[in-house]
Amino acid sequence: MTDAPSPREKPPPPASRLRFLFVAGAFLLFAVLDYLVMDSMKYVGASALLSAIHTLLAFLLLVFVVAALVCLACYGNRRLADAVDRRVQYLKDAWGVPMRYLGLGGFRVESASDEARMASRRIHHRHERRRYARQHRNKDA
Repeated sequence: MTDAPSPREKPPPPASRLRFLFVAGAFLLFAVLDYLVMDSMKYVGASALLSAIHTLLAFLLLVFVVAALVCLACYGNRRLADAVDRRVQYLKDAWGVPMRYLGLGGFRVESASDEARMASRRIHHRHERRRYARQHRNKDA
């Protein structure tokens, strides 16, 4: 007998999709813990603060269950899992980069004083270009 799977058997999912199964289990564990905390609270005749906490815990329970269902959907659907993996990797990469390096109109410099100096140089060069354009526009006319 060979150890190769038969054509009807599906190969096991890759480790990246198994990760979604473990994360879904963690979300379900948090949901169960949240439900146990909610169950231990005395809600009848509670104060406004306790009522607000109970509402917050109910909303948190809903979030945990929905997150677990999304992770299970990612485990079952390869395309969805790849899309979520790409988005998570993008967010991990973007989180490690300082905001001034993201290309939002700033310069790639190390300190705020260097950034201010580069901004003033940019403004100076802009004024120089405009002055040069005005001078040459008058000569052509």
